[in-house]
Amino acid sequence: DLSLKIKMDIKLIPESQVSNSDDFINFKIIIIGDSGVGKSSILKRAVKNRFDESYQATIGFEFLLMHFCVNDLKIKLQIWDTCGQEMYRSLVQGFYRNTSLALIVYDISEKKTYENLDNWIRDLRTHTDQELPIFIAGNKFDLEDKRQVACNDAKDYSLSSRTKYFTECSAKTGYNES
Repeated sequence: DLSLKIKMDIKLIPESQVSNSDDFINFKIIIIGDSGVGKSSILKRAVKNRFDESYQATIGFEFLLMHFCVNDLKIKLQIWDTCGQEMYRSLVQGFYRNTSLALIVYDISEKKTYENLDNWIRDLRTHTDQELPIFIAGNKFDLEDKRQVACNDAKDYSLSSRTKYFTECSAKTGYNES
C-alpha cells in the first residue's frame, strides 16, 4: 500500500494582518438556497464565529473575506451570500460567473427548501462550468425535533445529483462547522 501523506499547516490570517501587497490565490464561493434557510448565519458562523438571533432577509448580495495560509500558500476566500427570494433568482444567476465552489443550503425542518434543491442545482449547471464543485448543507440541526428531511434521504439525493459533499450543520450552535 503506497499512500502519500501530506501534512498541511493551515492558519487563519486575521484581517488586521492582511496587506494590499500580499499575493493571494483567490477563490470565489457562492452560498445559495431558499430564503430563510440560514445562508447568512452559516457565513457569519464560518467567518466571524458569531450567530445573530434576529432574522433579516438578505437584500441583494453580501460578501465576506477569509484569508489563510495553507503551508506557505496564501489563500483568499471571497464568500458571497445571496438573497433567496424567488423574485431575485435571475439576479443571483449573474453572480455564478467565476465561482470556484457553490454551497446550496436547505433547512432540515422545512421540506420545501429541500425539494427546491433540484432548481438550484439546475441553475448552477446551466450558468456555470459543469464541473463546478457543489456542496449541500442541511442547516438548523438544532431543530432536530422538527426535522422534515431525513439525513439518509439527503445523503442519497446528494449522491444521485452528483454533488461533491453533503453535511448537516447548525449555524446557531456551531455543530459540524468544519
